[in-house]
Amino acid sequence: MTMSFDEWPHKGWPKAVLSDMDGLLLDTEKLSLKSFMDLATHHELEHPDKIFSQLIGRNKAAHREVFKTMLPSSINVLDFADAWMERYLALLADHVPVKPGASAFIALMKSRDIPFYVVTSSHTEKAEMLLTRAGLRPDITAVIGGDQITNGKPAPDIYLKAAALEDAPIHQMLALEDSNNGVKAAVASGAVTVQIPDLAPPSDDVLALGHIILDQLDDLWDRFGWV
Repeated sequence: MTMSFDEWPHKGWPKAVLSDMDGLLLDTEKLSLKSFMDLATHHELEHPDKIFSQLIGRNKAAHREVFKTMLPSSINVLDFADAWMERYLALLADHVPVKPGASAFIALMKSRDIPFYVVTSSHTEKAEMLLTRAGLRPDITAVIGGDQITNGKPAPDIYLKAAALEDAPIHQMLALEDSNNGVKAAVASGAVTVQIPDLAPPSDDVLALGHIILDQLDDLWDRFGWV
């Protein structure tokens, strides 16, 4: 039996999907880590893993603040950020890897006429480019990038901005995230939140939020009774 919207969020279909991109739809976080570690080695940084952990799920402005705090004063923050982006995009020049189940999931939502919004900390132009290269962009309703809001994740602003594009309450929408900062943003927005961890497991404070945690996108079918 097909579930109705009225049965959401326990079963059935959301009014809209608000999905993160890197580490959720695109398998790009590993490349982001590799490019960062390569650059960190070049600069002989100490404890680069601790720096990178503060960057996951956050936008460009937040990255710069982290760099100001955690990089040696001898390193120019803007130059470092640009060099990281250059190395990262070079790894994606020939191929943008897609997470298992992402294409099928987006296609399913389109077949049900359910709007699909990408809400990413990445700059909108970069996100549009990567989603296009990955072949996912045609079935996505709109892309809301980190440059479109003042307060990035873990603030809920980006989710609220996307939800405002639909004539439905956000608690009837599904938010998908991999990172802890993203989950904090999604939960704070009021959306039904599912975390599918990528590089980092849920932290204790995030586990306390009581959201849904799954292993992979394909698990959504069973969790919400989609047919």
